Parts: sequence; structure tokens; C-alpha cells
Amino acid sequence: MPTILVTGSLAYDYIMHFGDTFSKHILADKIDKLNVSFTASDLSKNRGGTAGNISYSLALLKETPVIATTVGKDFDEYRTFLEQRGIVTSEIVVLENEWTASAHIITDLNANQITAFHGGAMLANDFCIKPTLDKFDIKIAIIAADGKTGMLRHAETFRNTNTKYIYDPGHSLPAFNGEEIMSLLNGSHIVLVNSYEADLIVDKTGKSLEELRQLVDYFIVTLGGEGSVIYHKDEETKVAVVKTDNFVDPTGAGDAYRAGLLKGLVNDLPMETCGQLASTAACYAVECTGTQNFAYDAESFIARFSENYGQNEDVVKLFNG
Repeated sequence: MPTILVTGSLAYDYIMHFGDTFSKHILADKIDKLNVSFTASDLSKNRGGTAGNISYSLALLKETPVIATTVGKDFDEYRTFLEQRGIVTSEIVVLENEWTASAHIITDLNANQITAFHGGAMLANDFCIKPTLDKFDIKIAIIAADGKTGMLRHAETFRNTNTKYIYDPGHSLPAFNGEEIMSLLNGSHIVLVNSYEADLIVDKTGKSLEELRQLVDYFIVTLGGEGSVIYHKDEETKVAVVKTDNFVDPTGAGDAYRAGLLKGLVNDLPMETCGQLASTAACYAVECTGTQNFAYDAESFIARFSENYGQNEDVVKLFNG
């Protein structure tokens, strides 16, 4: 059965909230000598990482993704959690002399975020992914934010094996120069970034967004509360955000969006419907603290999709067919 390959990080997230806005405590004219401390009102430890978050939402969406990445000696509990949800962990490489990656995230009242990330085992992800492609019937893969060398190597392998993939650089983008970004972008089926990352790619490559989107089948830009835009060459499709009255934390919404998109892609749905599935999945993530602490069933997901985009029989069949 065709499935989804998820490459990216597996990490532990330490999530905090700051009861004010960062801007009130940072002097703009002293930014070159920044020395600040923010007192968090709470702290929670959660399972996270791009691959973990995407795969968690894919499992909620009744898919069985395969994760391929590197982790450390403290991964056992996380592995059990993933396997209990039907996620394939056989392609995860454990490095006994390393710690699993960890992120320390603090969010202010305006939903601005500051993140400190320790790569640990993630930075040793330069392994050959070809055996995984030979072992599983991979219909589409995603290269989510991960160690730089592994991302470059995986993209080369995907191109050489004609494996359709999404280039999703996320927070790893600053580590790449323009030439490296172009090597990841060229050959990808979809580029998926937020608006800031899109601007950064334009700046680093020296190419306009109009030029870049001619190089791939789809170039998707997420816009936070304003939804997302799907570019197909010179065509543009806007996808509205799914409404919520219970916004708590934006952390993990992007990864949930990617899972919804992949759900549609692996089932050959139209790209606009894929974007709508993505926005519906993302909405659940913002309604709690932690990137894998939300849950939903098929009935509630279909109802929420229908409330925002209307009844869609293809979507109903995804869960009930």
C-alpha cells in the first residue's frame, strides 16, 4: 500500500509562555548588545520535532507514515508513543552516544516566539535513505527541517530515484546558502514555507518568488491567521484559515498543516482540497499547548471541514470509504 515517508527531526519540546510582549523588553537601539531574560509563567515538556509532529497528525488522519531520522539514547519512551499510534519507527537510527534533539520555546502575548534548539543526534543524520525507499512503497516524501547534511543527501537520493518530495525547510533555512537552497528546491514537487521563509529564500537565492515558483509544481506559502496561498506556476489559489474561538498556542500548527496536505496528496485529491485539509488539521494544533497533545476523530474532522469549506464527498470517503 502506498505510504508517506517523513524525514525531519524528532525532539523533546520545552514550551513556555511569557505574560507580556517581547517588544516591551527589548531596546531596539541595543539589539547588537542583546542581553535579556524572560520569566515564563509555565513550563511543559512535550514530544515534538518536525517528523514527530507531522507523523502524529498523519496518524490522526488514518495514515501510517514511515519516519526516517536519527535520535539519541533517550528515545525509548518516544518510540513507544509513536508505535502505539501505528507510526512506523523501524527506519529511525538510534545513536547511543547522543541525546535526542531538544527545543526550548517561549511565546509572548502577541504569539511571537523565541526558540533555542539543541540538535544532538539530529545533526548526525547523514545516512543513506535508499534502503528505506526499496523497503516501502513510498508515494510521496517530505524533507522537513532537520540536520543540514541529511536534508541535502535525502534530496539527492529522492531526485535520483524519482521519488516525489516536498521541500519544507522551516527553521533550518538560515543554515543553507543560496546554492544549497536551489539544490533542494530543484527537483522537488512542492516547496512549503511561511511568508518569512519565502522572503528569506528570495533573499538568499537572488530569485524572485515568481521565478522560484516556475521551478516546481507547487509553491505554497502559509500566512498564519490569513490562511495560505498555493501557487501553481502563474496560477494562485487562496485557502482560508479554519475558524477557532479557542486559540491557545501556534506551536506545531505548521506541522499539522503539512500532515493535512500530505493526507490529500497521497489520496490524489485536488490541490485546493489538499490545502483545505491542511488548514483544518492545523486548527486543532493551535487549540492546545504542545504539538502532539490534541486529538480528534474522523467525525469531528469532517464536521469542521464542512463548516468552513462546505460538504466534500471526497473528504468524507477518505475516512469512511
